[in-house]
Amino acid sequence: MSEHNTTIVKKFEEAARAAIANVQATREKAQAAIGVDGRTDASADAERMFAEGILCHYIERSVSEDGTLMREPGETDDDMVKHLRRGRRNLIKRMLFTPEQQREGIAGIQQHYRREGAKRFLAETTFVRAEGEL
Repeated sequence: MSEHNTTIVKKFEEAARAAIANVQATREKAQAAIGVDGRTDASADAERMFAEGILCHYIERSVSEDGTLMREPGETDDDMVKHLRRGRRNLIKRMLFTPEQQREGIAGIQQHYRREGAKRFLAETTFVRAEGEL
């Protein structure tokens, strides 16, 4: 079991690094898309917010800035996989059973991309789930 969990942790950290690189790339793209009038390109901004929406769910699972999982002293890969699985289950429950009050303006747009990011996060991390889980 431990060898399998070590593989899960490594794959999760690789996915987190990819999400971090994607956010950095979309931020640079959004910055480069700023026009003469100082306004950003709407599609570049949307890409950036979506990438940040995905990344925030990795960060909630204790991923540091370099893409590694932060651990308590003495915490094993088995413990980390339990933590990751619990986090996925809680996110699924929150998305299914917790209604969100729709926000106005930019907060509403960020809320939308965070929710869409949660869906992508769950799709990217299916290898973490235990047998029989969503």
